[in-house]
Amino acid sequence: MALLSQSTEHMLDRAAGALCGLALGDAMGRPGRGWPQQRIRGHFGWITDLAAAPVPRPGDGPVGTMGAATRAAFQLAARWPQQLRPRVGTYARPDGTSRTAHRLLPVGIVCRDEEAIAAHIVLLSGSRATSTALAGTALVAGMVSSAVEAPAGSTDAVFLPAHLEMGMRAVEAIGDRGALDVAPSVIERSLLARELAVRAPDDHSFLTRLYDVVGVSQAAAEAVPAAVGLLVRAEADPTRTSVLAANLGGETSRIGALATAMAGAVRGRAAMGEAARTHVEHVNEVCSVSLAARLLDQRS
Repeated sequence: MALLSQSTEHMLDRAAGALCGLALGDAMGRPGRGWPQQRIRGHFGWITDLAAAPVPRPGDGPVGTMGAATRAAFQLAARWPQQLRPRVGTYARPDGTSRTAHRLLPVGIVCRDEEAIAAHIVLLSGSRATSTALAGTALVAGMVSSAVEAPAGSTDAVFLPAHLEMGMRAVEAIGDRGALDVAPSVIERSLLARELAVRAPDDHSFLTRLYDVVGVSQAAAEAVPAAVGLLVRAEADPTRTSVLAANLGGETSRIGALATAMAGAVRGRAAMGEAARTHVEHVNEVCSVSLAARLLDQRS
């Protein structure tokens, strides 16, 4: 087999990092999913590793199992480009949640520029996704695309502003497409979350401020900015990002998945703890490297 060039190797590692991070952040956040922050503190103290939910819920499997939205993202990656067709809406009402950003994360691996990102998101999101949901999806996909494309060696957190700038350009490319909704700006709230991450004196006070000020619900206007805040606070370290997300409260699995996927795109799959990434891929019977290679073959 021909040796990969250094450029191809680092792109593959980062693309696989985005997919593996999506699964790891989701799995890490599942024990406290839906709980208030103080309840997580009282029950777990501080979550540092993969763990089982205290009370089994529908869809829970072995420790490390990823949820439905992450499975949908991996299925999209496995079926690309055959699955490039409009999604039929399944919601009775417009969907302003962050599920679209979660499910369409592979768009950031396949698409190189903001116009292509916007076009693919609009095609694949379905008619019920709101403009805020599309904006959140574009920010995450744009950030991932920029990180995957970055030169070898540019894994330092100093490059985060450039990657986030690409995400914001992708939001601008989306424009006002999507079902109308009334929600705060994803960009402005992401900037607020970034400011909280930079200024907080310690991780506990940061998580409290993020929980209280930005919000931790499924709404795209909360979940995506919260993920950005976690990414910045953890300086794009995937393991630290997933740990912070697991202890945040609220939609820990959704926010953790998005945040750790972005961190994985910056630092690469190799930056994750080997035991955790191997366990998550084994439990879910997925291979992030092979799926990432498939997507990169079609990157344009």
